[in-house]
Amino acid sequence: MIRLALLVLLATPALAHPGIGIVMDSHGNVYYTDLTQVWKVTPNGQKTIAVPRVHTHELYVDDQDNLYGEHLWFNGERLNTWGHYVWKYSANGLFEKIMPDRAGFSTDFSFVHDHAGNRYRADRDRECQTIYRTSRRGPEELHTRECFGKIGWLSITREGDLIFMQDQHRLRKMDKSGKSKSVGFIASKGTMGLWDDAAGNIYTATYDDRTVRRFTSKGEMQEVYTTNWPWAPTGGLAAPNGDLWLLETNPQNEVRVERISKNGVTTIIQ
Repeated sequence: MIRLALLVLLATPALAHPGIGIVMDSHGNVYYTDLTQVWKVTPNGQKTIAVPRVHTHELYVDDQDNLYGEHLWFNGERLNTWGHYVWKYSANGLFEKIMPDRAGFSTDFSFVHDHAGNRYRADRDRECQTIYRTSRRGPEELHTRECFGKIGWLSITREGDLIFMQDQHRLRKMDKSGKSKSVGFIASKGTMGLWDDAAGNIYTATYDDRTVRRFTSKGEMQEVYTTNWPWAPTGGLAAPNGDLWLLETNPQNEVRVERISKNGVTTIIQ
């Protein structure tokens, strides 16, 4: 029943459980969410709570090493409403709300940013789903005229290309002009986190079959890692030194991180 519930939630990325947020700053510190707080893992392996008491699914770290997330809460079955705020955890350790407590879900802040300061979001409210862009100083505008079926989690590569799953199975890449192409197919459902490495390879974390896949620039797919049951990957990142970091969860909603070195040595952080 837990597995079925997760699959139902995965169909709606804005509400999906568990989180996909795991990021690294320029100093090699890794931050990840367990939906109760955000943890920090230093390069020497020390683990501490960076941001307590926040329920955030996504994280974003900017070029100045400031960390961003949200806090989402449910107001109980009687009211049956939600609330949220958006927060910033500065590189100097200062926590502040950058968007105040508001009703409902966030629709005007995106955790998908490129290095030029553009923000991207998927409009999933219509049958013809598409993607919008907000520049650093300009209003929101349509980024592409392409029409898609169900758009999964959005992510962005080092080069500024958007990557996302279409209709749960098709991996797509969209360039800065808004043109997209298919770069891979995954038979299993439940793909959540997407990321790239310095060589331009794209990685996917698929909850259903517990597999991390890598798609090369030549269109080749490689299964690079499978987590041990009951753990399943939901997010990840490729470090500059070649290490692979994976955010994982289990049916009890526990969270852990695995670091797989480029030499194949695995370290579990739990």
